[in-house]
Amino acid sequence: LSRHARKRQAESEANFRLVVESSPYGIVLIDHAGRIGYMNPAMTRLLGYEREDAPDVETFWQRVCPDPDYRKWVLGTWNRSMNDSREGEIDNQPIEYQITSRVGAVRTMLIDSVAMGSNVLTTFFDITRQKEADHELRQAKEAAEAATRVKSDFLATMSHEIRTPMNVVIGMGDVLLESGINEEQMGYVRKLQRAGDNLLDLINQILDLSKIEAGRLRIEDEPVNVRAIMREVTGLLGMMVENKGLELECIVEEAVPEWVMSDRLRLHQVLLNLLSNAIKFTEQGRITLREKLEDPGQLHILVEDTGIGIAKEQLENIFDFFVQSDSGITRRYGGTGLGLAISRRLIDLMGGRIWGESQPGKGSTFHVVLPLRPVAPPVGKVTPEEKSDDSGLDGQAMRVLLVEDSVDNQLLIRTFLKNTPHRLAVAVDGREAVRMVQEATFDVVFMDVQMPVMDGYTATRRIRQWEQETGRPALPVVALTAHALNGEEERSREAGCDLYLNKPIKKQRLLEVIGQMGRRCVRFS
Repeated sequence: LSRHARKRQAESEANFRLVVESSPYGIVLIDHAGRIGYMNPAMTRLLGYEREDAPDVETFWQRVCPDPDYRKWVLGTWNRSMNDSREGEIDNQPIEYQITSRVGAVRTMLIDSVAMGSNVLTTFFDITRQKEADHELRQAKEAAEAATRVKSDFLATMSHEIRTPMNVVIGMGDVLLESGINEEQMGYVRKLQRAGDNLLDLINQILDLSKIEAGRLRIEDEPVNVRAIMREVTGLLGMMVENKGLELECIVEEAVPEWVMSDRLRLHQVLLNLLSNAIKFTEQGRITLREKLEDPGQLHILVEDTGIGIAKEQLENIFDFFVQSDSGITRRYGGTGLGLAISRRLIDLMGGRIWGESQPGKGSTFHVVLPLRPVAPPVGKVTPEEKSDDSGLDGQAMRVLLVEDSVDNQLLIRTFLKNTPHRLAVAVDGREAVRMVQEATFDVVFMDVQMPVMDGYTATRRIRQWEQETGRPALPVVALTAHALNGEEERSREAGCDLYLNKPIKKQRLLEVIGQMGRRCVRFS
């Protein structure tokens, strides 16, 4: 080489050495015989060993991997990596190793090797802090998720405990309204009914909130008749509109498909909430529920009102939990600030968007946009308004077994069936229910889930097992419970129940179910 070339090479080597020696990463140069020819200062700082302490690869791994089983695995992966490096394999990936320093500190190293002439250049990246941070973050996440699950389970339990007496409060109110009381007394009872319904609505909202936070709320995907849902919602709120002297209209564009894929229950919940809010905050004028197509391929539902409106700065936060437009509105109109927040989470889970537009004093419009997935009408599908009144089986008396440990709930169901042709028997726990089913004939069983001695699901399984062993046809069993946990309906089906109903249950619904289940029963002589 010329003097100039030698000078340039010397400068290049000096620069390379400067970079290597000042690098914060450990760097080791190994020849093909496994000898360590160079170890930079950073490597010495990381492990506490000089090159003289580990002149070759075998000695090096013996020092930094005191556990023989782990060292065996390390040497296997290391040798494969070194061979790949010598052969110039381009898919050679860095590997994580646990390395013990001279003072006994365990470090997590990300080690990478690359061929460099007749040597292999190996770099050691200390990622111990990152791994510790990841571990702490994962622990914090798991702790937060566990806390959320505990809170959700607590709320579900409290929901169950509150729903049980609420079943009696609301049910007895229905009984009183049918008992021939005077107008003044009917007014008192209706106030009790409204208070009970409001409390039940609050319980449902809190339970939905707990399910959403715990990630337990599941969205169904089924054929849905959106027009039928709109008619059902407006029908439910018709009396509320009439009492306030408002106009309520429901408009559907003809181009909108009648059946689409969605979640019927959750869509009904969102529309009922939006429409209830519109009625609550409108003193005069009109409420409009509108359905139309939105390009490209989206279903657009609007709830328009001529109510008090919402200020722009308050509208931005209206979908947050426990937020209302101002404290004065809360005192005047009531509410918890949960309805819109839950509605937004539900629409998000359904793959859509929800937002509001408003002018104070002129009214508000809330928009729901969902993916439009038209589907053919399912065979035999019956919409709510097309259901017949199954209050009995062609006037026949049904033999009903109620499995319920609460004396108050027993009295309520007895009262519901008092002036009907149906005959009621009561079992106070699951074990008694199994015995009664085996000794007497019934057309339908209403099975509470939580009971002493034997729970309802265990009792249902025992009944199904007995039916199989004796060749008896399946007796209709309805799970009637205050539980509202996500997955509870699936548990009831797995146990062998035919239907799952949440408390509180209305008298008309009870009679409908008796008729519905009774049509399937097989009578024994």
